[in-house]
Amino acid sequence: MLAVDGEGELHDGDDLIALIAKDLQKRGELEGGVAVTVMTNYGFLTAMEEAGIEVEQTRVGDRYVIEALSRRDWRLGGEQSGHIVWTDFTPTGDGIAASLLVLRALAGRRLEDTEPFKRLPQRLENVRVADRGAIDGAAEPLERRRGGEPQARGPWPGAGAGIRDRAPRSA
Repeated sequence: MLAVDGEGELHDGDDLIALIAKDLQKRGELEGGVAVTVMTNYGFLTAMEEAGIEVEQTRVGDRYVIEALSRRDWRLGGEQSGHIVWTDFTPTGDGIAASLLVLRALAGRRLEDTEPFKRLPQRLENVRVADRGAIDGAAEPLERRRGGEPQARGPWPGAGAGIRDRAPRSA
């Protein structure tokens, strides 16, 4: 689920998950933390830390988010793309359930009047390599592990860049 506020601004999954997580925590209904992917904006991670909400980062894909939720017995997770999972409703992402959670979290406020977290600059860049096997493990000395995914160091303390394979390896 993605949302557009009254001023025409787009709110992605990171915004909505942060809004929902803080609301559920306030209500005493979060029961654990949230599972999100390595594509999640670093501002989200900072906001959750400040709110005392634990975060597990997973590989990209709702299946990995769902696996983390199941393993940790958590209830809320999702992706920046808007795939939001609330396991109280269904074990997979559901746009209607996510919409209802957002409306409940807004409690009559306008979406444009909320700032679930301060978004930090983020850029996705694809890099082609001739021999994928030759780079296996090459990033390891420079990376920081978070939720099992490689993280390259970023331009500010604690920032990172997700490193992921986008295409299947050939046999």
